[in-house]
Amino acid sequence: MANRAEPPWEIGWLAAAAFAALAVVSRGAIPFFVYPMFAFEAPREPMAMPLFRADGEIDSPMAYEGFVGVGPEHVDLAHVPYPCTAEHLLHEFAQHLEQHQAPPGAPEGPVEVAVGLRLAHIRDDGTVEVVERIDKRGYAWRALR
Repeated sequence: MANRAEPPWEIGWLAAAAFAALAVVSRGAIPFFVYPMFAFEAPREPMAMPLFRADGEIDSPMAYEGFVGVGPEHVDLAHVPYPCTAEHLLHEFAQHLEQHQAPPGAPEGPVEVAVGLRLAHIRDDGTVEVVERIDKRGYAWRALR
């Protein structure tokens, strides 16, 4: 005997199918996408993203230690006038550089590293333009973890 507190499962499937059919017929699209809250404008002005290069390749600073010539003061935490959606990464980069500096007098590592920002925006023709701004170069050792 079925529990009277729960409707049969067929009603759920029927309601979902009716909702989908009504949404397609009435709007020609999936519902909710017509509301501004779910619409996103393409960024026309440059947006900042953290940049760390090791020997010319994009990499994570967490894979390196013993930094010489580049430190936390070289990470552009303010990134004015560019908005940044990954600001937490800038702070993590700066903290890692601060905690993994080479001791005074230590030799430079074999890996050339660079910190800066990648500035990206969408052009009027719909293509993406990315400009890399290197703020400081230095050297480091690959971490042995």
